[in-house]
Amino acid sequence: MKIVVVFSNYGPYHLARLSGFQKICDRLNWSLLGIELARSQVEYPWKTELQNIKTKIISICEEQPVEKTNLIQVIKNISATLSQIQPDIIVISGYSRLSMIFLIL
Repeated sequence: MKIVVVFSNYGPYHLARLSGFQKICDRLNWSLLGIELARSQVEYPWKTELQNIKTKIISICEEQPVEKTNLIQVIKNISATLSQIQPDIIVISGYSRLSMIFLIL
């Protein structure tokens, strides 16, 4: 089972939750991957390090904060990423961003 968890931007408490879920997935022999729309965010300017967590996280846009990304480009990039990964389940973190709505279509 391949599961992808998508957030706008992974902050400290997101990483804690992802680490807890990773432990469950390990016991069930499931694959877990995190995707974030951007590596940074203006609204929540936290600085998180992704090197020390077990779950692999892919940043769709590393150059700009999520609020300044081009919606069409983010959708194209996340679509290409998901096509490569072929997940069984996609978990989204809400509907406040149009790019998240795209993921449920």
